[in-house]
Amino acid sequence: VGAAGRHGPYIAQPLEALPDPRIVAAIQTSMARRQHVFAADHTVLYLKAASHQEAAIFLDGQAPANLERPLLDVFVANIAACFRNVRLFENLERARAEIERQRSFLRTVIDANPHFIFVEDRQGRIVLANRSLAASLGLAPERMIGRALPDCVADPEFARTLLDDDRAILDRTRDRIERESPSVDPTGQTRWFHTVKAPLKNETDEVEHLIGVGIDITEYKRLEEQLKSALREKEALIAEIQGRKEGLTGRA
Repeated sequence: VGAAGRHGPYIAQPLEALPDPRIVAAIQTSMARRQHVFAADHTVLYLKAASHQEAAIFLDGQAPANLERPLLDVFVANIAACFRNVRLFENLERARAEIERQRSFLRTVIDANPHFIFVEDRQGRIVLANRSLAASLGLAPERMIGRALPDCVADPEFARTLLDDDRAILDRTRDRIERESPSVDPTGQTRWFHTVKAPLKNETDEVEHLIGVGIDITEYKRLEEQLKSALREKEALIAEIQGRKEGLTGRA
């Protein structure tokens, strides 16, 4: 039930909940016949808003004797169009809410990732950046939107590498770029990053965006260097022992 005035409290209730059986019977008759009902003390306008949607409007009082049926049909058609527009609006609102829910979910997943995630447009401007990337640059994610990532890093050589990789992806000279690169931060410390970049294409196979993922591998590089250093020391020690052994054998 959709109602106003004294029947307002029955909005969204079943038709049978109305306290006036006269109204219930009149609406049921109109719906069963699928036509308007004109009585001495009321009028019921029947309308078909869509193939699966029907409605009946109950009006107290007798319809005017000189009521023009074509005019009434236009009036009912306009009401039916309103019902369809409301339905369309409801569908759009549901679709918008679902898109927003999915966007919020993806945002949560991206921000929960400890690695650096970003998306750039064809002009190299950031359209998405996760919290990990923004925090590593001392910025809030929203402050990175519209900026170029190479402009956000302190090391000019690293910035040039990022820019060259972006252009190669966006100009389609490379389909995927994966590399390990050093970068000197503002404190003078060298950090290493493993970056992967790939294109995001539209339905016509044109590159519209670039997606990048970066991993701070500084600790891995430090351990790798320690391992290499230990291996070098081991090889030097083995060579020294071998040399001493050969010397002792020669004197014997």
